[in-house]
Amino acid sequence: MLRTLAAGLLVSMLAACGTTPVDPSRAPRLETSFVMDPTLLQSAPEKSSIRVVRDSGAWGSAVDILLYLDGRHIASINANRVLQIWVPPGAHKVGMQSFNAAYPVTYLDVTTRAGEVADFRVYQDGSDWQFVRLK
Repeated sequence: MLRTLAAGLLVSMLAACGTTPVDPSRAPRLETSFVMDPTLLQSAPEKSSIRVVRDSGAWGSAVDILLYLDGRHIASINANRVLQIWVPPGAHKVGMQSFNAAYPVTYLDVTTRAGEVADFRVYQDGSDWQFVRLK
């Protein structure tokens, strides 16, 4: 009986080791106080948009995630939040760094067009932080 209870508890704990995906179009917006450059929050028809969504869930929710654009730290993002920024169309590097500035930055390349949205996801897979393009 005790072994069954212990096994059930272990399975429950392991099931909580991942995060839950969040729809970038429905996620709560990141508070503006977490954005280093408020001009990135200003939309315009001639600009393109980059959205970075961070999964929800307790696993890793206390970990700081720093976001970068073209080598510049632009924001820190909380769990279950989306950051939408507006940038000139063209080639950009979007980066994610977990924990703090002592850890390496993972960059992804994106080429944007005016009026288009490029979505990215930050999540914890149980062993490490992942940063991927959604579309």
